[in-house]
Amino acid sequence: MDKKERKTKIAEARHYRQFAQYAEALALLHQITAEYPEAQYYYLLAATYYESGKAEAAWQYSDEALKINPAYKEVYWLKAKIYENQKQYKLAEQMYLRALEIDMDYFEARIGLIDLYCKKQKDGEKTIQQCEFVISRYNSFAFNKEEMKEKFKWLGAVYIELKESYIHCKRYKDAIRLINRYKEVMNFIDDGDEYTLVSEDRHLYKLYYIIGNKEMLEQQQKLLQEHYKFSTTKIIGLQKDAVQGYILETNWDNYHKDDF
Repeated sequence: MDKKERKTKIAEARHYRQFAQYAEALALLHQITAEYPEAQYYYLLAATYYESGKAEAAWQYSDEALKINPAYKEVYWLKAKIYENQKQYKLAEQMYLRALEIDMDYFEARIGLIDLYCKKQKDGEKTIQQCEFVISRYNSFAFNKEEMKEKFKWLGAVYIELKESYIHCKRYKDAIRLINRYKEVMNFIDDGDEYTLVSEDRHLYKLYYIIGNKEMLEQQQKLLQEHYKFSTTKIIGLQKDAVQGYILETNWDNYHKDDF
């Protein structure tokens, strides 16, 4: 097949993948790899097998891609996902790290590694280390509208995991600093529409309550009552949540039925 026909078949295969018609997609990709045994096509074949639930075949064609190009970062990401599905988290970690050795700005691998540390390995410190690297490297809190879309992609991807990990590790002041900086960025993007940040302001109130910062607690309470119209019983509920460890969550037993 010529270049034009090959491009058409690849587009058709991607269309089939989009609608989970994997047999059709695989048939086309096998035709392409038979004539063009290149790393990129073996990767597409492996990825399609992975999506169809056939991990063994996905692994086989991943190896074929690496024989041709040992520095194909997407293949290591794919192998990491296969290991994750098999709950082999240490091996998945190695694959993510290998992909990042090749390209430290590889978004999918970096976010995959953070998700692995946070949700699978439950390692708060490693999660924090990776998230802080992202914020530092990409200056994710910079205020420049021309760059903000790209920077916010990184900040938005790591913010929740970093906040959760700070709180899990009882690094409450770090969590407060992070939330306040996030609010600044969101206000900058949304031209000051602060009402969208009600969850962040609830979290801040609980954190100020825990660390006993009376000055900031009073300011935060004023914001909650005047801007968000929180009732007194709802404020008391936030305090009970904080004492009980429900910082990011809500214990509904602490609130009046009309508070929400």
